[in-house]
Amino acid sequence: SLTCKTTVQTNTACCGRCRDSQNRTSYIPTMFRHLPFPQHRTDILQILVGTLYTFIALFCYMPNIISVILDIVVEKSSRLKESMKMMGLRTWLYWLTAFIKVYIVLFPGTFLADIILKATVLEFTDRGIVFYFYIFFNLQAVFYSFLLTSLLSDPKSSGFNAGLWW
Repeated sequence: SLTCKTTVQTNTACCGRCRDSQNRTSYIPTMFRHLPFPQHRTDILQILVGTLYTFIALFCYMPNIISVILDIVVEKSSRLKESMKMMGLRTWLYWLTAFIKVYIVLFPGTFLADIILKATVLEFTDRGIVFYFYIFFNLQAVFYSFLLTSLLSDPKSSGFNAGLWW
């Protein structure tokens, strides 16, 4: 068969050659063999969640992000930040508290998405790795929401635009 010829050719091509101190060539015998593949499992729930996971993650984060963007745009349109600046609040402290508030709001969606993904699709992956992935995804979501708040100025249309751009 073709695989046997290929295996034999690979075996003869990969036979190791060693030279000793008197410059004699000696061969190290090597053998290759086919290893069996693991049995394939078909789980309908795993296929369904793997296919629809982008929508699940989108809907875990989207309501939180829209409400956060709406809150920041309302603060921006009511000039609340400027009044806090006049009272002595530093700009970096304002954005730090906004960051912490947004990050805390995103945690329930993170836990929900982590549980769904770990239970179905990534059952053999370490939970810490998946959770760190979501922590960095939350960072990206916070920075993206801050970017959108700098582009939006009208509180009425910012919720729609945030949902559309997210």
